[in-house]
Amino acid sequence: MTKNYSIYTKLIILFVVTFFLVCVLFIVLLKIEGSAYNEEESLKQENLIKNLLISYENTSGAKIGSYLENSGFNTIQNPYLVKSIRNNGQSLFKANGEFCTLSSLKYHSNLYFDVQCKDFDGLYEENTSDRVYNLLLIGFFSFSLLVVFMYFSVLKSLEPLKKLRRQVAKVANGEQPDFLDYQEDEVGKIAFEFQKAFKKNQELIQSRQLFLRTIMHELKTP
Repeated sequence: MTKNYSIYTKLIILFVVTFFLVCVLFIVLLKIEGSAYNEEESLKQENLIKNLLISYENTSGAKIGSYLENSGFNTIQNPYLVKSIRNNGQSLFKANGEFCTLSSLKYHSNLYFDVQCKDFDGLYEENTSDRVYNLLLIGFFSFSLLVVFMYFSVLKSLEPLKKLRRQVAKVANGEQPDFLDYQEDEVGKIAFEFQKAFKKNQELIQSRQLFLRTIMHELKTP
C-alpha cells in the first residue's frame, strides 16, 4: 500500500533536497574554480621566475625579495612552516640562476614562491583575493537565504488551508462557520465555493423544513 505524505512533508523534503543540491553544486564549482585558479597562478609564477632570473641576474636576492613584497607577496615568517613547505611541497616549476634558485611550490592547495640565493633566503605567498571564489560564496549564501525565505513563505501561504480545514470540520459538527477573511487566491476561491455550498445547503434545509411544516399544517387542518 502506497503511503500518502502531507503537503507539508512534501515541501520539507523538496526544500531539503534543493538545499542539499545547492551545497553539492557549490562544492563542485569551488573545486573547479580552485583547480583553475591554481593552474593560472602556477603559470603566472613560472613566467615571473623566468623574468626575475633575467632582470635580477647579477643582483642580490634581497632585491628579488623586495620586488615580491612590493608585488603583493607576503613573507612566510614561521620557520617550521617554511621547512614543511620546502620538504613536503610539490615543485611545479624550478629554475636555477647564477646566484639564485627560484621555484614555485604547491602545498595543501596553496601556491608559494621560493627564493634561495647565496646571500638571501625567503618563502612567499601571494596575497590575492579570489574574486570568483568570493562571488561563488556570496551566490551560495544568497541562494540559501532565498530558499529559506521561499520555504517559510510557502508554509505561510498554506496556513489558510489549516483554517479552512477547521471550518469544514465545524460544518461536519453542525456548527455555522464563517468562510470570510481569505485572500483572493486559490485557497480563497475554495473557501468562497465552500461558502456558496454551505449557504445553498442551508437554503435547502430551510426549504425542506418549511415544506414539512406546510404539510403538517395541511394534515392537521380538516
